[in-house]
Amino acid sequence: MAHDRNLRMVLDDVEAWKAAIQTELDKPKFKRSTGPRNLPHPVVHEDLDDWMASWVQSGLPAIRIHDAGDFFAEWYLDAWTQIAESNPALLFYCYTKEVSLFRRASHGFPQNFRFLFSTGGLEDALIGDERHADVFPTQDAMDSAGYRSQDANDLLAVMLPTNRIGITANNIKHFNKKMAGRTFGQIAKDTANR
Repeated sequence: MAHDRNLRMVLDDVEAWKAAIQTELDKPKFKRSTGPRNLPHPVVHEDLDDWMASWVQSGLPAIRIHDAGDFFAEWYLDAWTQIAESNPALLFYCYTKEVSLFRRASHGFPQNFRFLFSTGGLEDALIGDERHADVFPTQDAMDSAGYRSQDANDLLAVMLPTNRIGITANNIKHFNKKMAGRTFGQIAKDTANR
């Protein structure tokens, strides 16, 4: 119900929704520094660009956009980039299957807005060598494919010095059966070829 309520607010009045997000981001917990952030292993400062290194030193929070769902329209993506621009000291990051939508974003993205493509969608063939994540049935399969794991800390998805981010699948019996040893990207490709 909360997801439906939030979606309805975005669709009905995006400006009111942006104001509500900003009100939340103005709370002290988003302004409070915890001191320099410990980098998640195996990232080192030399792996980071200037903005990311500064954010690590600030100790300010990161905001993951969507724990479920995705960007559904360019105006909605624009709303999130405007929120990021209004909060330049915070890190905003997301996974997305909307490759075409992100490529059409003519305005570009602020330094504090980081994204990676997530395989298993309809546009996997468009990803190329850009930063992306794939879900693997095992750590060994991930290692064999040359992907680096973000399992220890989700921030690794936007901090590791690679474009090939791996996630190991949750150990859920019916999902493991459906994966049948394949990655999400392979499942999407197999489905598209039917």
